[in-house]
Parts: sequence; structure tokens; C-alpha cells
Amino acid sequence: MDRRTFLKGSALTAAGLSVVPRSVLGGAGHQPPSDTLNIAGIGVGGRGTSNMNAMTSENIVAICDIDFDHVDQSLRDGDGNVADGLGALHEAYEQAERYADYRRMFDDLEDEIDGVVISTPDHLHAVAAQEAMKRGLHVYVEKPLTRTVREARTLMETADAMDVVTQMGNQGHTHPDGRRAIEWVWNGAIGAVHEIHAWTDRPASWWPQGVSRPQGSMPIPDAVNWDLFLGPAPEVPYHEAYHPFDWRGWVDYGTGALGDMGAHLIDHAMWALDLGAPTEVWASSNAFGRDGDERVSWPTAETVHYTFGGGGRDPVRLTWQDGGLLPPRPQALPNDVPLVRELGANEEGPPPSWGGAIWVGDEGILMHDTY
Repeated sequence: MDRRTFLKGSALTAAGLSVVPRSVLGGAGHQPPSDTLNIAGIGVGGRGTSNMNAMTSENIVAICDIDFDHVDQSLRDGDGNVADGLGALHEAYEQAERYADYRRMFDDLEDEIDGVVISTPDHLHAVAAQEAMKRGLHVYVEKPLTRTVREARTLMETADAMDVVTQMGNQGHTHPDGRRAIEWVWNGAIGAVHEIHAWTDRPASWWPQGVSRPQGSMPIPDAVNWDLFLGPAPEVPYHEAYHPFDWRGWVDYGTGALGDMGAHLIDHAMWALDLGAPTEVWASSNAFGRDGDERVSWPTAETVHYTFGGGGRDPVRLTWQDGGLLPPRPQALPNDVPLVRELGANEEGPPPSWGGAIWVGDEGILMHDTY
């Protein structure tokens, strides 16, 4: 019997069993091996560093990435030392089995893995998560869950069929401030909500969009498995314009500012108002980046209008704007409250990244930051 089957079938159901608290066996805060999960990570540098750092209380048995030089850089500070707070993760990474191809990792270690943390570029979320679930593994997938609606529906169907535990990572959804805001709405603080505006400054100053493909190619770094980065995407020559971070702006790999920050800024309205699927969507933007007739990179700014309704409820209209576009300033907003936070008199450096949402209700408005 493999370990995962044993864990599923070993619930204490017999009458008369004496259960000894773990604190008696191992001291306060002790986590016994029976409560420790075997975790594998796919995409463990960059954003994956933060996600996997939350897993150091578990047993990290394997890590998979197409560029372990980038993984190592993600663990270090500007002086090249292991960054504060990442020592345990660095040690776990040193001891874990390493793979470039998650399929080989699953073939070798499937029976030793309980759960998988997936923090790859967007275009690999669906294929990696579906493969893990088909093998009976539980999954956590970084937001946005998928590149397309069809991929999201496929993952939902697979999760139901395999009866596995799943979660999309959405940091703002788990923050107590977000919960507090929606509880105010549930409690009628601003009355019935009928209009929502959400916006972000991204991609400005974060990654390029609205650009054509780079001309020519670059030598593939020794540490980079370029074919595994591409995965299901069309084959193109390697270029640093795609990896390690700027993939977000390219249609084949990322979902632009809407996929990056809309997951946070639209989420609370969807949660609080139980909006479901929209009945109408229309959008406008400046030009996509093109390669001939092909759209290759997302526009630098866009506006997307959603209408939610049906089922006898009053319609709710939600407007998304990115690339620095802002909603009209509500008359109810006090003059000393800015839509965008500027640098203070004693602050230095670039302006802070900004974004927010305004909920318009019958009896007032609610405005909140990104998270």
C-alpha cells in the first residue's frame, strides 16, 4: 500500500481508541510525521519562492523548474547571500530531488507526493495541474488559474472527477482586510451595489506590452530548458524578452494586467455579490503588439465592461481599466482622499504601484486598495 492510500484510509473510526495530543508527544508546536505532507513544486523561482516558502513546515520532496540558475537567484539578496527568511527553503531545495520536466517527476515520484504547488507562467498552469490531478495529487495553482476559460472549465471537471483538493492562490482573497470589506457590504453599509470600478497601473513600468516579437534570437543559456518553457505554446527562438519575467505581456504565455491584477481587484466584488458569470462583455483597447497578422502581445491599456444579471436580480455593471486608465472620481469621495497614492515628501524612488476598486451603492461608496 502506498503512503497516500494509507493516509486516506487510516482515519480513527474504531470505538474506544485513546488519542494522545501531539503536544504531549512532541512538545508545543511539534508537527509529527503523520501530519506532514510530501510536497512537490513546479516553477519554484520568482513567485514560486514565496509559495514554496510557506511549505517549509512540510516535506519538500521534489522541485521542478526550467531554469535553476533563476531559482537560486530568487533565494538570494543583493550581496549574493541567502536572503533573510529563506534559509529553511534553501536547505529544503538542496535536499529535494530536482527535475526540469514535471512529467518525469510524476513518473518517478508519484507515489511519494501528496500535493503539488504550481507557480509557473500562466500558459503551463492548466497542463501541469491537470496532469497532477489525473494522478490523484492535490494541487495549489498560482493565479490566474488558467489562460483561457476553456482551460478553467477543464480543470474544474478534472478536479470533480478525481475528487482531489484544489486551490487557486489569490493572496488578496485570504487577507483579513478583504474579508472585512465584503462583510461591510453584506451588512448593508453602502446599500445595494449596482456599479463597480476596478483599475491598476500595470503593465506600466512592470513589463512591456503592445510590442512586436523581438527580431532574431539569442543563445539559450545553459541552465534554461527552453522547449519545456514553451510547453503547449508555439515554438519560437529563445529571447530574454520572454524569460524570466516579461512573459506576462505575451499572448502565448501570459494574460496581461487583467490576468495578473484582475484576479485580486475583481475578486472581492465577485465574492461579496455572488455575481456568477457575466451576461454581457465588451472591451476597447489600444493596439496589440503584432507579428504580421498575428497578435503577439497584449495592449498597453484597456477598458473592459461586464454586465451581471439574470435570475430576477438587478443588473450590476463592472468596469475594469489598466495601463494607467482611471475611473471618474466619485462625487462622494472626500477631496483629501486620492485615487492614486503619490510619493510622500520624505519618500524616494519610483511611485508606488497602485490599483484599487470603488463599489457604488445606493447609500454610499466603498473604495479599497489592491489587496
